[in-house]
Amino acid sequence: MTGNLLVGITGNHCVVIAAEKYYENQNNICSLDGKITVAWSGYSSESLMVVDKAKIYTNSIHGLNSPANRIVEFLIDPEIRVLNNLPTLPYTESFMVASCDNNGPNLFVTDTYGTISHVLASAVGRKSDLVTNFLVENYSTANKSILGTIEFALKTLCVISVPDTKIIGVSVTAFNRPFEVVDNNIISQFLSKIELSRIVVNDAVKINNI
Repeated sequence: MTGNLLVGITGNHCVVIAAEKYYENQNNICSLDGKITVAWSGYSSESLMVVDKAKIYTNSIHGLNSPANRIVEFLIDPEIRVLNNLPTLPYTESFMVASCDNNGPNLFVTDTYGTISHVLASAVGRKSDLVTNFLVENYSTANKSILGTIEFALKTLCVISVPDTKIIGVSVTAFNRPFEVVDNNIISQFLSKIELSRIVVNDAVKINNI
């Protein structure tokens, strides 16, 4: 799958999404109503229009307090696409939709053919197969606290992404907490830690090969 890479991970009472940005000042993660988070891979004007329609819906009398699964259905609804002169199948983007309530964290993922999956962790976008393998191998042993999930999401993203805060955005959707975009200084600290651990591992390999 092409498009910018997204990594979504459910932790203990939270969902973290880490995303490659298209441009330094162009975010592709947002909150619809303070409780539901949407991220998208496959940037286009159509993507932004669909997300804007979802924002309007979640804040209307018809969509107020809608659960995440209803929002993800809205995002890929072909009738809404037709009514707004937007491309239908196959879509130009994939979505991640996150929420966290009394029933726990939820992460939904769509593909360009409108398939919805309810997952614990996922990667979509460029080289997502490679990144998914890393998730499968490490998810069960990862620290699932909010900070631990942020670090794991960044570590997963950086399997192929450049560890640069200018092109990486991270969001946290947590129970009884407002939607949060993680500060670049915090992201930078985690990226430095990840890079240091890589250096240590590489040095250990070199020593073993002597």
